Amino acid sequence: MPKFKGRTTSHGEWSEENMKRAIQDVLDHKMSERMAAERYKVPRTSLQDHVKAAKQGQQIILKPILGRFQHLLLNMKGNCVSMLLTLIVVSCF
Repeated sequence: MPKFKGRTTSHGEWSEENMKRAIQDVLDHKMSERMAAERYKVPRTSLQDHVKAAKQGQQIILKPILGRFQHLLLNMKGNCVSMLLTLIVVSCF
């Protein structure tokens, strides 16, 4: 098996500041999403997702997150854990 030589792709290498500027320019109608993505060197689809979330009033996380999409929100995880614990306690009696 070959040795790990480090990261071979540039996924998730964009800066938070550039993404913030790109989002602001798109929301201010200064440029399109495609132009902002090219100018600030951020992924176009990530920019689209962030702009859509901003328009809907959702909280935006500017750090690059790699991997599968997180379906559960942070506050929902706590509710699920408490419901599971309740079910375990109830089923034991």
